[in-house]
Amino acid sequence: MKKTLLTLCGFALINFYAVYSQITNGGYPESYLLRDIGARPISMAGTYSAISNDPYALFYNPAGLSFLSPRATISSSYSLLEFGRTHTALAWGQSFGNVGLGFGLNHFNSGSFTGRDIRGNSTGLLRNWQFEIISGFSYIINSSSFGASIKYLSNSLQGSKESAEGYGIDIGAKIDVFDLFSFGLSIQNASGALFWNTKSKEKAVLPYTIRSGIAMEFELNEETYIEQYTQNGQLQKLRIPPSRYILVAIEGKLTQYEIGPTLTIAFEAVPYEIIALRAGISVLGDDLGVYKAFPMTNLGAGISLRPLPEDTPYSIIIDYSFYNDFIASNKLGHNISISVLF
Repeated sequence: MKKTLLTLCGFALINFYAVYSQITNGGYPESYLLRDIGARPISMAGTYSAISNDPYALFYNPAGLSFLSPRATISSSYSLLEFGRTHTALAWGQSFGNVGLGFGLNHFNSGSFTGRDIRGNSTGLLRNWQFEIISGFSYIINSSSFGASIKYLSNSLQGSKESAEGYGIDIGAKIDVFDLFSFGLSIQNASGALFWNTKSKEKAVLPYTIRSGIAMEFELNEETYIEQYTQNGQLQKLRIPPSRYILVAIEGKLTQYEIGPTLTIAFEAVPYEIIALRAGISVLGDDLGVYKAFPMTNLGAGISLRPLPEDTPYSIIIDYSFYNDFIASNKLGHNISISVLF
């Protein structure tokens, strides 16, 4: 039993550093779920609940699945981390009329560390291997979308006999308010728990996270065309979504047991159709137990390239972002994401 407790303490310590690399947090079961996923959300400091219009909506606000393209989209995310850590994700999403569907995988590997018994003797190398399988559904009525996702969780402390399985449920809403701005609200892990295979059968309840934000788009170009109804011959003016714009978003995020919410602000500028620039920062939040302005716990920036136009059979989007990773030697982490529209 003492050996098991010592092993689990080492595992918890690894989890603490995994989370602290992006936000000042620790001691939570499945804390890797608090890490941002995808180069675009990462570069915007996770300010994504009111944007969520790609497959990464699964991990931020499932209601955003209704705002996906009717073309199938597959997005992959890979974070380049030090000390043998890896964080990867793969997501698919597509809208079918009023319905949005999504499916994704999220994996975090802590890297190897030495396990020790109660006397401090090495028991070999251990590795914390965690992943989630998530599926989501949303339905849009007029300009209001509501969605939910369910996830299967697995946690294995490789090199030992300890492992766990669990579940999580997310819910969300996204509303287009009079074509002026979008509003997003989601509760991650509204219900969720992890069940360990130890003798005492420990149950760890997942902390919930509430996200709420708004996003406003300022168009740099506007295109319209005239279409004639086939039935009565009347003409109507149709608007084409802008290909150049500036997007500004703000979001408040509160995770259970934190001393206060984290407030982030971000922008995305698309001066040309083939390129986008992004940046985001936390303006209020917890910094080692002190609630203050500009805690710098969420900070990111990045660039996006679209080498092929969206109207081609296979459209590709390549995203890159860098962000603060406190345990890296240079305090920076990097993420590369690739999306393909079929």
